[in-house]
Amino acid sequence: MSDDNGTIRTGTLSIAFNHLWELFFFDILNIALCSFGHYGMQAGVSITASFVV
Repeated sequence: MSDDNGTIRTGTLSIAFNHLWELFFFDILNIALCSFGHYGMQAGVSITASFVV
């Protein structure tokens, strides 16, 4: 019984941790995209153009 509870508790913790990590990661990503969106778009376009050409 204690093993089952421990496994469930660990699983819940890991799921919660993964969820928090995803939220944290996407927050960072959104901030970066907002901050560098315009410059990043120009760089992405030029890189894509160089690959296409």
